[in-house]
Amino acid sequence: MNYKTDRVKKYTSCEQIPNKNKMREKSNVYRVLAVLRYVLPEKFNDAFVSEKPDIWGSGFGVEVTMAANSNEMRINSNYKKFSLQEIKEINEDCRTSSKITIKKIPVVNREIRMIESGGGVNENSNSLKDLINHSLNIKSKKLEKDYSNNINGPIDLAIIIPDSIVTIQKNSIVNYVLFNRNCNKFRTIYVLYTYYLFIIDTVSQTYQCIPFEKDDMNGLRTIARMTAEGIISVNDEEWF
Repeated sequence: MNYKTDRVKKYTSCEQIPNKNKMREKSNVYRVLAVLRYVLPEKFNDAFVSEKPDIWGSGFGVEVTMAANSNEMRINSNYKKFSLQEIKEINEDCRTSSKITIKKIPVVNREIRMIESGGGVNENSNSLKDLINHSLNIKSKKLEKDYSNNINGPIDLAIIIPDSIVTIQKNSIVNYVLFNRNCNKFRTIYVLYTYYLFIIDTVSQTYQCIPFEKDDMNGLRTIARMTAEGIISVNDEEWF
């Protein structure tokens, strides 16, 4: 994976994109593929994006999901805008959403504002555990429905945790996954959170936590988004 090409460096996100939600879903799938190809090239170099499952490899598939409901997705979108200093729009959302609080931290004559977000799977639930459980339960039902007669190999799962969910203990992520009764329906569960990739083996109940440099992860995200927008393809130099 090569995110240091000129067009990646010069890329500017296009906000006027038709069917933005569909593009975001495609971007998430390409993001997972990019990260897994970067970490496990021998396994994912020949993998490609498809419909069912989201990623096909040699003798296995990977379903991709975001551990968030629609409200959390909207908050996460605003969180990314916040990082680009678009404070005005975020403040408006903060006034209209009961699930956001703003923590003000004074730092050397200026103020840093940090979004703290819950956004569970329903109005009475606001924990990451609920979001992960919801993702696993939904995907396990899809597994039973769509792949009950699958003869092409096992289906793995990749869960993306939104950046807007802050201050997570890494052990908690693994425990939430392994304590779910449906986790063993997937052989391997990958979890992407900020600058970490968790590779959880549900058979042996073990995991790896792989940290990324900020530039590496952001570069892979950019490649994924450019691919989803049709600017580049998986056959271009950025994917090798």
